[in-house]
Amino acid sequence: MSDITANVVVSMPSQLFTMARSFKAVANGKIYIGKIDTDPVNPENRIQVYVENEDGSHVPVSQPIIINAAGYPVYNGQIAKFVTVQGHSMAVYDAYGAQQFYFPNVLKYDPDQGIIRLKEEIAKDDGEKYIGICPDVSTLRTIEPSFVGQNITVRGYYSDTPGLGGGTFIAFSSF
Repeated sequence: MSDITANVVVSMPSQLFTMARSFKAVANGKIYIGKIDTDPVNPENRIQVYVENEDGSHVPVSQPIIINAAGYPVYNGQIAKFVTVQGHSMAVYDAYGAQQFYFPNVLKYDPDQGIIRLKEEIAKDDGEKYIGICPDVSTLRTIEPSFVGQNITVRGYYSDTPGLGGGTFIAFSSF
């Protein structure tokens, strides 16, 4: 099984497997993993899931994956790290068979993707609005506010005189 490149971790995008409407663990719940944009409860849509051992080896496991009383996915009663070799859909059900979550593509919830998007937004001409600080009033004039009430701090009226003529500016809607 050394030819397996398992690089997509099976985990709740919000980290802990909790109920949708409370912070209780999904005790004795079940996790189903399937092809992207499909119902993973349907056996035809499921993909192979592996337990990743401490030595890096992978063991194929059957579905559904069981969630213990504390909200952790387990294999043979032990908390384990579950992985797949591809992006996937995920459905989480409670002990009574009620669906708590469905994610059509877990890769859309990857925090690394959010960081990439944030870097792209900050790099734009008006990226200061995401940071909340700009060097001078002329730069402030180029910024389109993202929402009413957004605060942007201006360091100074001119960029070569920080502290003079600056302050906090608040976006209001224009009529």
